[in-house]
Amino acid sequence: MESKVSRIRTEEVKSLCEMAYDRIKEAIINGSLAPGERISERRLAEEMGISTSPIKQALNRLSFEGLTEIKPRKGTYVSVCPQPDREEIIMIKANLEGMAARFCALRITEEEIRALRKILLQMNKCIMQGDLQGLAVLNQDFHHKIRTFGRSRYLCQLLGIIQPFWERIKAPLSNGEEVKTYSTEHQGIFEALADHEEEVAEERMKAHFLRYCGKLE
Repeated sequence: MESKVSRIRTEEVKSLCEMAYDRIKEAIINGSLAPGERISERRLAEEMGISTSPIKQALNRLSFEGLTEIKPRKGTYVSVCPQPDREEIIMIKANLEGMAARFCALRITEEEIRALRKILLQMNKCIMQGDLQGLAVLNQDFHHKIRTFGRSRYLCQLLGIIQPFWERIKAPLSNGEEVKTYSTEHQGIFEALADHEEEVAEERMKAHFLRYCGKLE
């Protein structure tokens, strides 16, 4: 029988519950676990090489997020609710990232401002060298730090819920003009954060994601 989820390697450092959650969530999103399908905790445990306890915890968490449904005396099923479409994910992502920028502008320290400035300098170096792969890595770090510096655990959790959906629809940068616009927008976001301009930071971050996804010209 074909495995629904990938096996967990012993050298992986996340908690077993976290890893089980990631594997099962991805299987639901990519369709390996189909809507309405009954989920066998024992089978998933065997496929991942772990006990059923982390599986139960992961399924409870996914139920809270609406991806699974726990039916008393029947078991756990993949939710039959339709997955959000591309436009819905873009709007949610843009607004949540905008809020993250607002919190960051409110709470960022001088040391953290220097850390963001350093990333921007590295990004500019990648642009000059035409290193789009390095730019993509630094871009992830830039946005991750903004979320972290905002110190909103609940907002980060919400962003984590939609991240797998976002990964499936986002597109890589493809040309020089796009990269220039990308860099200019990052600089504007950074300046708003460094000046603690909360509303400006939120507006610029939201516009950044909407334009990137073609929702704002």
